[in-house]
Amino acid sequence: MGPYRRDDINTKNSKVIADPKEIIKLKLASEFNKIAKSHAVYPADVEPKNLEDGEELHDQKMWDTSSPMNRKYSQQKLKVHGIIDEKEK
Repeated sequence: MGPYRRDDINTKNSKVIADPKEIIKLKLASEFNKIAKSHAVYPADVEPKNLEDGEELHDQKMWDTSSPMNRKYSQQKLKVHGIIDEKEK
């Protein structure tokens, strides 16, 4: 994987990212933003490119992360719903 620019992955900030873990986080954020946009109800118009990083939620450190969703399963669902296409993995 080559370096990505943050703005290429639906964020407002623009800087070159080469760390694979950071790239994965950005891709997941991009997927999340696409899902959020697909669930927007009029008159809301979610534009992922205009979203900024926010502060951590007050209870976020207490969230259970011991059993994350299977990535293969989530990719299948994202493809079915048109969030990602076949070439995105």
